Amino acid sequence: CPSSMLGNLLLLLGNGISAPSPQSSVIVAEVLYILAVLTNYSETFTEDVLKQDICALLRQMVLAMDFARAGPSMPQTNSSVLRILATVASMLPAVQLTETGCECEVKRAALFCEKPSYLDTMAEAFVPSLLDIYEASVDPNVRSLCVTLLL
Repeated sequence: CPSSMLGNLLLLLGNGISAPSPQSSVIVAEVLYILAVLTNYSETFTEDVLKQDICALLRQMVLAMDFARAGPSMPQTNSSVLRILATVASMLPAVQLTETGCECEVKRAALFCEKPSYLDTMAEAFVPSLLDIYEASVDPNVRSLCVTLLL
């Protein structure tokens, strides 16, 4: 994926955060979906995204949702937080259960072993919020993703 495309996606994401509107929320949701798909299938793209400090943008979005005031059952909030959490999950190595235990996706795990600062940045950005999101949400999908990310 060319870096100019990533730059444009992050620009759209940043614009949607700084000037929220019904139109920008649709664009932000689509950008998050694109980022989640591309990071899920490409370690190189994931590294490029992490170099651009996507965690700061996503954390800013989570903090702007203010779960205490917005209420846990607002469909727009649940949809947005689900997209954000799915994007975060797509950057992490997949873990699969096998007969002998758990196996971690080798290539993605290698990325985080080579650059542990990426994992530290993700943890600092999201671990403090995951429990709050879990407690505030009534959506089982959001709650399940919070538990998955905490593990």
